[in-house]
Amino acid sequence: MTQSSFDFDLFVIGGGSGGVRAARIAAQHGARVGIAEGFRYGGTCVIRGCVPKKLLVYASRFPQSFEESRGFGWNVSPATFDWEKLVAAKNAEITRLEGAYSANLDKAGVKRFGGYARFLGPNRLAIDTPEGRQEVTAKEVLIATGGEPVMPEDLPGVELAISSNEVFDLPVFPKRIAVVGAGYIGVEFAGIFHGLGAKVTQIHRGPRVLRGFDVQMADLIVETYRDKGIDIMCTPWDLPSLEVLLEYGIDGLKIASADLTNHALLTAAAKENLPMIVSTGMSTEDEIKESVALLRRYGAPYALLQVQSTYPAPFKDLNLRYMQRLAEIGDCPVGYSGHERGYHIPMAAVALGASVIEKHFTIDRNLEGNDHKVSLLPDEFAAMVRQIRDVEAALGTAEARVVAPGEFMNRANLAKSLVAARDIKSGERITADAVDIKSPGRGLQPNSLDKLVGRIARRDVAAGDFFYEGDISDNPARPRDYHFRRPWGVPVRYHDFQAILDAGAKPDFLEFHYSYKDLDMDVDEVFAAYKDNPLPMGYTCHLPDLFSGDFILDLASFDDAVWERSIRELQRTIDITKSLRPYFTQEQDPVFIATLGGFTKEGPVEPERIPAMYDRIIEGLKHVDYSGVRLAPQTLPPYPWLLGGQQYHNLFMSPEALRDFAERSGLQITYDISHSMLSANHEHRPLREYTEILAPLAAHLHIVDGKGVDGEGVQIDEGDVNWPELAEQLDRLAPGVSFIPEIWMGHVNNGEGFWTALDRLEKYL
Repeated sequence: MTQSSFDFDLFVIGGGSGGVRAARIAAQHGARVGIAEGFRYGGTCVIRGCVPKKLLVYASRFPQSFEESRGFGWNVSPATFDWEKLVAAKNAEITRLEGAYSANLDKAGVKRFGGYARFLGPNRLAIDTPEGRQEVTAKEVLIATGGEPVMPEDLPGVELAISSNEVFDLPVFPKRIAVVGAGYIGVEFAGIFHGLGAKVTQIHRGPRVLRGFDVQMADLIVETYRDKGIDIMCTPWDLPSLEVLLEYGIDGLKIASADLTNHALLTAAAKENLPMIVSTGMSTEDEIKESVALLRRYGAPYALLQVQSTYPAPFKDLNLRYMQRLAEIGDCPVGYSGHERGYHIPMAAVALGASVIEKHFTIDRNLEGNDHKVSLLPDEFAAMVRQIRDVEAALGTAEARVVAPGEFMNRANLAKSLVAARDIKSGERITADAVDIKSPGRGLQPNSLDKLVGRIARRDVAAGDFFYEGDISDNPARPRDYHFRRPWGVPVRYHDFQAILDAGAKPDFLEFHYSYKDLDMDVDEVFAAYKDNPLPMGYTCHLPDLFSGDFILDLASFDDAVWERSIRELQRTIDITKSLRPYFTQEQDPVFIATLGGFTKEGPVEPERIPAMYDRIIEGLKHVDYSGVRLAPQTLPPYPWLLGGQQYHNLFMSPEALRDFAERSGLQITYDISHSMLSANHEHRPLREYTEILAPLAAHLHIVDGKGVDGEGVQIDEGDVNWPELAEQLDRLAPGVSFIPEIWMGHVNNGEGFWTALDRLEKYL
């Protein structure tokens, strides 16, 4: 084959920096050049190396700059960080640079192929492009494919790790991150994520970081990282090793059981006044007391660990209760160092008061040495930590018991209430024979009987009706003419909306919270009284929380049966909502509030699964006709209460993810203040950050307080919401957007909880 018979004089496989430059220079000298790249032009440095890493480095420096600026007269408001926005900006810059690389190739006359090339034979290649397979010939072929990170396949738990390729596109910013390796790139990544707000642990096997670099520079970096809160703790085995660790800049010391009686080492360590964790295995109580006295003499801060130093240790010898004795001897925090099989014992230790847990881990229990036999594999260690956190949460406090949010739901369904044994007229004195005790627990608890008997009834109470808190209150809330800067309504059901209106309320609209049984009712019968005289107000509607058979609508499900039923139930409820139009004077399409899915029962999903779940919802909405309503998915809490027990939610919590969903779907949202307050508490973020993003997206508001991470539906001014701050933001960012007070059990006693909320909200809204 002659030179002129080839398609190209030079064909380059790989569009990284080297391949692009070689192709461009060759073409500029007159060669016919082709190039194939299956990903993006620019290579490692541009796409997932130097350029994105430097952008993250710049971003990580700002927190320190913000803080330093205060000393120069700047008043910087509390700064917030948006990881998704940083990733988007990084991607935009990479796209710009890739465009420049591509443009330079085109300008030089290089023919680009978008796909991966492979050899078919000498001088012959195939490229699999989106348009199909293409074959070319070339006199010379340059392979410039570069390299990629290698993950050790035989390492247990490696599936939990990511490389430097994936770290730039994490869907959610990590709260904690471990960086394995302390070379230049590892140290740089540790600094980046620490600067951005993550808790960073750097793991390395060598005697010092940045091996091969200038020693003084490496030591300076270690010192800088220590100043910034990246901690280093090690165990000295003798005085020379202690000196090396101190020279290295260690932040804390662990004293092994074998050295508890090594008073020379203990004295030298204590004199440094560093935090110390001291194991007490293989020692008598008298020896422990001697060592504690030594530590106290020098004022070193320390914690004592209960240890049974056999490998594996028999369960009968672990003696966890001795931690209580150690706490008395040491007057200090105590913990447990375990060498037994499994990881259930450390959880028991935490329940008994351990504040430090030491448990060894290994990559292979078959390695030489007894220690490996009782060590945990990486996935086991992770499971232990998760379950210890569960135990910590379960310990709670010794303060006065309160009814948990989920218990309130079950109390309403399972407990008993005071009910009228006969008809009672307004103005009549309530006698003991007029009161009975029956299920469910939706009214006054039976222990309020003495408070109720003898009072004058302020309302007519039919036989079987509940008594409520307002029946024993001297100043119960009553509806009146409220004044707000935005339309307001009250949540109702088909069976009670008339009673709410008869109580004297004058809302701008009603919000119908459907139960699944409501969906089977005849709308014409429900609103028969308004067939020819529509209600002079508007309406909104809320999707049922549960459908028949305890079915929870979930458009995020990858179970086709669940997904398809969810589409049918959503469409059915929307159609019923449209059918209410003739009974109201509202001209604008009604807001339709929906929870579109994402519930799980056993625990939250992995963050990397969340984008696909949003995609699934958006795909499902393509099969739903929601014309005629303003579909507005509501913001959600991390721990919703369904079926009388705690569930987990995964979607519609992150304000950044919600903003992206709104842009992609074209939908507005229902901003539920209580739900988002709980999400903010869960993420340790202020609610104002959520409001700045979510309020401009809102078609409707659920105004209600929230407390902790699962206390939803709390009365106004009784939770964690900063109401003056929220009111200012809503006036600025969501003017004129309608709202309801969605108070838990607010409908009882003809809406008493709603009237209380509206009374309190009037001064804010």
